[in-house]
Amino acid sequence: MALIDQIIVFGYLLGALAVGLAVTRKASSSSEEYFLAGRSLPWWLAGTSIVATTFAADTPLAVTGLVASGGIAGNWIWWCWGIAHVVAAVVFARYWRRLRVVTDAEIMELRYAGPAAVALRVTKTAYQAIFLNCLTMGWVILAMRKVTLNLFPDQNPIHITFGLMALAVTYSVLGGMRSVVLTDLAQFILAMIGAALLLIYVLQAPEIGGISGLLTQLEQTYPENSESFLSFFPTGDLPDMPIFLFAVLMTVGWWRQAEGMGYIVQRIGATKSPRDAEQASIWFAVLHNAIRPWPWILVALAALVIWPLGSVPDAGPCTSALISCPAGFSCSDAICVFDREATYATLLVEKLPPGALGIVLISLLAAFMSTIDTHVNWGASYLVRDIWQRFVSPDTPPRQEVLVGRIGVVIMALLAAGLSLKMNSIVSVWVFLLTLGSGLGSVAIARWLWWRVNAVAELAALITSTALAIWVVYADIGRAEGILWVAFGSLAIWLPLAIFGRPTPMERLDTFYQKARPAGAWGPIAARNPHINSALEKGVGLRLLAGLCAVYGTLMGLGGLILRPQTWIWASLLVGGISAFTWLLIRAKTDPE
Repeated sequence: MALIDQIIVFGYLLGALAVGLAVTRKASSSSEEYFLAGRSLPWWLAGTSIVATTFAADTPLAVTGLVASGGIAGNWIWWCWGIAHVVAAVVFARYWRRLRVVTDAEIMELRYAGPAAVALRVTKTAYQAIFLNCLTMGWVILAMRKVTLNLFPDQNPIHITFGLMALAVTYSVLGGMRSVVLTDLAQFILAMIGAALLLIYVLQAPEIGGISGLLTQLEQTYPENSESFLSFFPTGDLPDMPIFLFAVLMTVGWWRQAEGMGYIVQRIGATKSPRDAEQASIWFAVLHNAIRPWPWILVALAALVIWPLGSVPDAGPCTSALISCPAGFSCSDAICVFDREATYATLLVEKLPPGALGIVLISLLAAFMSTIDTHVNWGASYLVRDIWQRFVSPDTPPRQEVLVGRIGVVIMALLAAGLSLKMNSIVSVWVFLLTLGSGLGSVAIARWLWWRVNAVAELAALITSTALAIWVVYADIGRAEGILWVAFGSLAIWLPLAIFGRPTPMERLDTFYQKARPAGAWGPIAARNPHINSALEKGVGLRLLAGLCAVYGTLMGLGGLILRPQTWIWASLLVGGISAFTWLLIRAKTDPE
């Protein structure tokens, strides 16, 4: 990097640390302040913080890999979650906020009772805080190593990445949730500026020649399937997004995300009111799915022109460590193969001049740190709320709880750092978690909408889904078939346990029903609580439809105008999507609590 790039990067890093120092005193007052910012976040800040968390250094790299193997349609492996994000915003966000939980594991003893509920809460804590959380941070750290390997080929990428991680952990330890969301806001803005800046320089490259040149080059480079790369929907010509997989993703692949979970629940709990919770979720759904990915997708298409598929030979033997291969390559089956995910980072070095390189680099650093700070804070919240307060010391003074939380943040970071050293592919981890989650979604949704679901059924679903997902990986079953095996295998186990098993005691169900006011099949409980207005908010069907139009209309309208501006339908979709999004925000604001 040139001197100007170094000044930009170090200036940003010092600024992030200063935010943590500025709010340390307030964050230390209580665990609710430390983990939920005193439940004071406005909807736009909470929603942006969620988007910033889901945008890490891994995201543009993974999108680059998906486009190379499945075209634009390859992104349906995560675009399918847009359905879930709409359902979570319109139906479940208010339920979570009414319960005033700190973690989503807490709900297990609010919704269920007895030893099974306790066991389920502990299992969920270990599953969410350690397994899923550290797995997610692991692939994020892996992505940052790929970036630093390209930017600093003479340095050990592990040392640089872990140094950045240590800084993110430091300001998260100091300032808690308040420092996380404040830095998230700045980090998201920087990340989007950086993505747009890289796109501009890549499109201006002589071998690309703007959007029109990109389309022409794609057609010349891939005369037989260039349209498949540009199609919003799978055509069957590209290997990693067959039509059958698309159908599976759109039917069952999004179930796990539908209730909202993990750090999304934490942000919802940190909002000012149930109204703010719904607005934050809507804001996140559109910004995350429809607007954010287009700079990455266009850069990924350009990478397919600059390095055509199959044009780069292998670089020799390697060990399993990423560092054993040169920049732009990763180790696969003991061979250094060209890493399609890493081409995004390679373009940074090759296309950006001094100054611009510094800005784009801090955008990736910001994206990386915005994810790490959230995940270590969120993971530590389980250790404090669901282990320490519940079993070890319920009467711990607030400041000591914060100290326990800070220790938990460091523990989460160390576990994730160790796990990251065992990973080589980002997309493969995404697919594993998608497969695993497909078995947990049905029982998670039913828990809110049907009184018969019990703790044993949910615990069985978790165990079954995990076992089946591991079996799917080791048996090398296809993506679509694996998702179906896990989804319906889990359903076949937990559903009979809910129907024929012992129901949760009525007194516990009464308490949960009165707090959350859920709609659905709650007949006996509703009869015991006739004063509770639990009807699903009026017009929920119309709101779900509007949410889907807001997400997918904006997504395809915006992309269509970029790639095919002469077609009027794209402008219509974009206008429809923006209109639906605006109506949803206004409707959420005017609805009763």
